[in-house]
Amino acid sequence: MIRFQFKKNRITKKNQLISNYYFQHFTFLCIAVVVIAIVSFIPIIKTHNWLVIGNDSFVPLVPENSLDLVYQWIDIDNGSYIGNNHLTWISIFLILVKIGGNIYQVAFLFQFLIFFLSGIGIYTIYNVFNKKNPLYGLLPAVFFILSPHLLDHMPYYQGTVGIIWSTLVLIKFLKYKNFSPIDVLLLSISLSIITDLPNPKYHFLLFVLFIVAILVALVIKLLHIRHIVRNLKYFILILLCTAYISVPLIHFGYSFLHTSEVTINTRAGYEEYGQTLDYGAANIYKMVTLSHITDFLGPEYKNVPKSLILFVYYSIPFIVYGLSVLIIPKLDLEKRKITVLYLILGMFFIFFSKSSNPPFGFIYEWVLSSSQFFAFMRTSAGIVIYAAVFYSLLLGIVIQYCAEKQRQKNHIILLISLIIILTAGFPVWTGKYFERGLSHGKVRYGIKIPGDYFTASKFIKNFKLDTKLDIYPYAQGYQINSWDYYGYIIYPWIFDKPIIAFNKTIPLGAINSFTNTRYLVHDKSIGQDNDRNFRFNRMGTRVFASKTLDIYRKTDALTIPHFYTPTTIRVADDVETSIKKRGLSPDVAFYKTSDVMNSEKFTSLSLNQPFIEYKKINPTKFRVRIHKAQDTFQLLFSENFHPDWQLYMGNTYAYNRSDIIKHWENNNKKYTVKPLNEADQASKEDVEKMIRQGIISSIGEVDSAPEFISKQFLYTVQNDNLQSDRFYETFTKDELTSGIRHAKVNSFANSWIVDTSTLCRNAGMNCIENADGSYDFELILEFWPQKLKNMTYVISIGTGGMLILILLSSTLIRGYKRLRRKP
Repeated sequence: MIRFQFKKNRITKKNQLISNYYFQHFTFLCIAVVVIAIVSFIPIIKTHNWLVIGNDSFVPLVPENSLDLVYQWIDIDNGSYIGNNHLTWISIFLILVKIGGNIYQVAFLFQFLIFFLSGIGIYTIYNVFNKKNPLYGLLPAVFFILSPHLLDHMPYYQGTVGIIWSTLVLIKFLKYKNFSPIDVLLLSISLSIITDLPNPKYHFLLFVLFIVAILVALVIKLLHIRHIVRNLKYFILILLCTAYISVPLIHFGYSFLHTSEVTINTRAGYEEYGQTLDYGAANIYKMVTLSHITDFLGPEYKNVPKSLILFVYYSIPFIVYGLSVLIIPKLDLEKRKITVLYLILGMFFIFFSKSSNPPFGFIYEWVLSSSQFFAFMRTSAGIVIYAAVFYSLLLGIVIQYCAEKQRQKNHIILLISLIIILTAGFPVWTGKYFERGLSHGKVRYGIKIPGDYFTASKFIKNFKLDTKLDIYPYAQGYQINSWDYYGYIIYPWIFDKPIIAFNKTIPLGAINSFTNTRYLVHDKSIGQDNDRNFRFNRMGTRVFASKTLDIYRKTDALTIPHFYTPTTIRVADDVETSIKKRGLSPDVAFYKTSDVMNSEKFTSLSLNQPFIEYKKINPTKFRVRIHKAQDTFQLLFSENFHPDWQLYMGNTYAYNRSDIIKHWENNNKKYTVKPLNEADQASKEDVEKMIRQGIISSIGEVDSAPEFISKQFLYTVQNDNLQSDRFYETFTKDELTSGIRHAKVNSFANSWIVDTSTLCRNAGMNCIENADGSYDFELILEFWPQKLKNMTYVISIGTGGMLILILLSSTLIRGYKRLRRKP
């Protein structure tokens, strides 16, 4: 009995100790969360109700429109890529906007989350190897949030969170020598929130970090090769879970290098030759302070003694690289090894961030010049974030060691450390970094988007026509507005339509502005090349007017549809010059001599003009039905040429004209012309006429109201009643090659020369032969990289879902066993 009571008391005491341990750590965590939240909030207080955007720093202004862009790999600027890594941030924006926040409140919270999640990440990383008081992790967390690296890195800081939490997965592996399913899922999510794709800089650097860290860990015996072998299954799971990022990105890089005619210039002024962008700027003596600011100390420091700031700046690398080296022999073995690793990684990224500057800058210069593959490293801006991560961790290790060794003076050590951190972070925590000096001498902490943009966005949202918006004057890449904005082009993030923003005074810009751009947006707040008398009276009808923006609906003579079928071919050595002389016409297609074989025979082709009925399923996929096709015809598609735009034969569709007429007679009362679409949408009479002509093959489901059907324009009809079908419908289909020739047309677009007889002979039952000998058939046009991306979504989501099920199952089983063990 006594023995039983003793055992019971021992169990009770053990449970009490465990309970106290968890309570203490929960208390520490709550304190850390509160402190990091306050520190994250302080720098941005003055930016409340402003937007802190500009240069390369951006937030989506109308998230519900932006969300349509980010899961695709093509749709912005008429064919340039945009990565899906914005999806996470935009989803957060969208949720916050849906629950009532305006864009300024949401952007404020967005900035807070970047600082807060970064700080929590650093705190967590630090405590992986910290066996003592976890609150010491607040020192590196606070330093990182206020660090001077932001003065160099701020335009790219959306990627900070993903970088830090990916690094956490690495550090946990080095500590515990194992991955867990949670680590795999965390890494998969972290990679998705590192912005700037398809520029692969940050993902590439993260890959470099993992490789260098594991190699160094093997050398210093923090890790053994058997630990890597033991975790091979997790490395495979990581590859599968991150396939949705890595596979399309690798394909994009390969495709860009082998098919793109664009050269990314890597020199100052974005020229082809000369000094690199960072030469003379990212010098080593600057980069050890984590910022370029030390030469002039910027306007943020105008009221602070220069000598004090310089002293503080250079005390940080002294602490990181000086004191840490001195204390390494006095640390326990494991802490010693991780400190050495942090030192090496910090120095590695400092040398990386100095780019082509001495010492050893010629190596960076040689790599940069060796191939277009490394063009994304033309500037080292932003690399300093990786150095800042390890600076922060080393700073915490040194301060904690000193404070614990000098317990009677630890409050003085902590106070001095805090003064150093706050002084170095002066422009961040005071909000001075966010100051914007205005032309009239006033200062504010962000910008306000004129309300006309949001009003115009709602107006454009009503347009059902598949059309791009032609922006005047132009804003290709970056724009400057009279309301104090300079930065990345904003229109794709505001308007729910693809954007054409080329310079219309050059041939290529004029060509693009003619193709599938029914509406023109005149932004009167752009000062450069803004001719207020730019033929607006001849453009067509002004349908929206405001102080900042006007919107015009162009006449038929100033645009062509997304798909059309010209009957004339011209071949020239210089297509743009030829178009400039002759003018671009919907009945003529211009090909470059080098892009076609047997140009004389090519121009003598006798071309027919079938009717086109199509639906835009999404920016990368279209369902196209060809009606009354005979012999040979051209199918022109007004998007940037890419060999990966592929045609597939669609399924045989049930098409009985009398049934459709009957369906229409029963359902036409439900068909309505949408408000603001009167000029674009077919009337009931138009629809009935097109049905009887055999150029409309569907008006939707029997019991539902017919969707938008456009007026017939140049033998083309947009019919949103065609099926969208499943995203994987082409997974098992082969690209059409027999009877099809794909070529670049009009200097930028896609053309397919289709031999109807050959195509239908091979397609069999998928072609419907009409009484007059012509054919009707369905084609699916899809951008292959998106098809690849859809496949990787299936792989990554499937793998992630499997891991979640395993986690849930194992948790339930452990809980059940624990209950069974209880008396």
